[in-house]
Amino acid sequence: MSHQLKEFSERFQKGVPQECDSEMECNGQAMCCAFNRHGTLFAVGCRNGTILIWDYLTRSKAKTIHASLLSAIISLSWSQNGKYLVCASSSSSILVFDVLEGDCIKTFELPSHSTKVQFHPKLNDVFLACTARHSAVVVNMKNGFKTVPSLDTDESKVIGAFDTEGTHLYIGNSTGKLYVYSYDDFTLKASFRVTNTPQVLKSISFSKCGRYYTVNAADRILRVYSSEEVLICGVNGEPEPLQKLQDIVCRAGWTGCCFSGDGEYICAGSLSKNELFIWKRDLGNLVEVLRWKNGRGFQDVDWHPTEPSIISLSRNIVTLWRKTPIDNWPAFIPGFTELDDNIEDDEKDLEFYINNGGKKPVKENNNDDELLEVDVVNVSPSNRSANVELEDALLYLPAFPAPGIDED
Repeated sequence: MSHQLKEFSERFQKGVPQECDSEMECNGQAMCCAFNRHGTLFAVGCRNGTILIWDYLTRSKAKTIHASLLSAIISLSWSQNGKYLVCASSSSSILVFDVLEGDCIKTFELPSHSTKVQFHPKLNDVFLACTARHSAVVVNMKNGFKTVPSLDTDESKVIGAFDTEGTHLYIGNSTGKLYVYSYDDFTLKASFRVTNTPQVLKSISFSKCGRYYTVNAADRILRVYSSEEVLICGVNGEPEPLQKLQDIVCRAGWTGCCFSGDGEYICAGSLSKNELFIWKRDLGNLVEVLRWKNGRGFQDVDWHPTEPSIISLSRNIVTLWRKTPIDNWPAFIPGFTELDDNIEDDEKDLEFYINNGGKKPVKENNNDDELLEVDVVNVSPSNRSANVELEDALLYLPAFPAPGIDED
């Protein structure tokens, strides 16, 4: 009975990565990573100033962008259509690249070096930049800068993020307070203290649905909040976190927190060990711990938008994790037998006409098929999906043969 319950639970279990699928090496130490919106490509920023882009399906390197020769890539983000990459370096420069061409199309200088950049979820020419010593700024590549108002005298170590719809800005600082602004006019909608004592807020991560987000603080606790509840509490509110996630045994800090594509799981990397922890979002229980030996020093992690796959960075190794496939052989028809070698099939004449009483179907004389003209020149719009975002999106990069290689 227990075996049947285990098999039943495995069939309906949500996707959680369980094993290492592949490992890819970087030319320099990997610092940050991010999937594009549709999960077809993922980018990795390195300490030597290069950005490496991999194809998710083939696990092959699709493009190398030399962003900066003198500074490391600290943070990067994809635009909504996947055509642009914005990256923040250890200097005060922010660079925007055309992914297809690999060219830098915009350069912005800030008063201090940026700690995080993020494209607007709906706009391809707007991104948020968080600096180490000044207020966060919203950069419009056509209209210039807009500084997010700061209500605290201490503006150091500011972190921030757009919500999933891009209607609100979430800004935190080193005093442990979090502010929620309207994106349109920067009106303060809500504010609350995350920690009881002044603690540095390290990162904010949203689920794909936008209903939940996590706040990673310096007290080594990941707090999960409801977006709706925080807005209801308003300014100087006191919302209670839905979950508090922590390593009770080692008391390790967290980095690179992210949600699964369906928002049911939360993943974060341990700062002290090469381990990835995965929790159930609604219950807060630990469901999986991923460990690896190659590389030292965990850097970043990101979850695939639609599949149970995770990429993690450790020194110069990019590790791709996936769910262990389950072979369910009893699901085939009763007469199914496994063959060691190929054999010639002895097909009976009436084998596939069982539903018709063993008789071949009578074909009606209809000349409509002969008169039908098929247009193979004009491309008609697809009706498979009403998502217009795919029409102008860059999903894949073209592959070019390597020069100087003779094929026999």
